[in-house]
Amino acid sequence: KGSAPAGMHISICVKEILEFLPYVHVVLVMTVEPGKGGQELILPTIEKIKELNSYREEHKLDYEIEADGGIKVENSEKIIDAGADILVAGTAIINSKDYAETIKKLK
Repeated sequence: KGSAPAGMHISICVKEILEFLPYVHVVLVMTVEPGKGGQELILPTIEKIKELNSYREEHKLDYEIEADGGIKVENSEKIIDAGADILVAGTAIINSKDYAETIKKLK
């Protein structure tokens, strides 16, 4: 059973980390270029989430998939449907008028 997290910069292909997946408990997929809040989600990263989810199911692994960057109410369902278990949504929450309502809509 995995016990370490793994992070994926947007430039890394899923196939580059496949050998490590049996040993991790979380895979963090950066869905923006790291470093600045408020960026738009980079759409091809959703395909990485789908690929990680398919691999997890096919190989009966139990890591969680975390998506970080550009997450907002308008795209959260698509990211969850792709297989993400955890969403990091800083700017979407901070810039909202009602934090609790925004968090509820993101789930």
